[in-house]
Amino acid sequence: MSTTLTYASARHDSAAWRLPGLPLAIRQRFASLFAGRQAPAPLSRTEQAQREAEHVRQIADKLFKTDPACASDLYAAANRHEVENGCDR
Repeated sequence: MSTTLTYASARHDSAAWRLPGLPLAIRQRFASLFAGRQAPAPLSRTEQAQREAEHVRQIADKLFKTDPACASDLYAAANRHEVENGCDR
């Protein structure tokens, strides 16, 4: 005797299927709330470089008291990164 299991596809086009206990109208409304959402616009090269440099500076700020030489290197690297990517600081 053998048993064969069949699995339904996990891919669905809307979020409404995830809430089977709710009435259909509520599920459709819930799905429509998220249907029009768009991903944020990608950052430009300079904006991304500024964000990365700021992150490195935050790390340098945390290290400054315990390892000022390393922090200084990180500050310099952040500045160099911005200059190489055309940022005006």
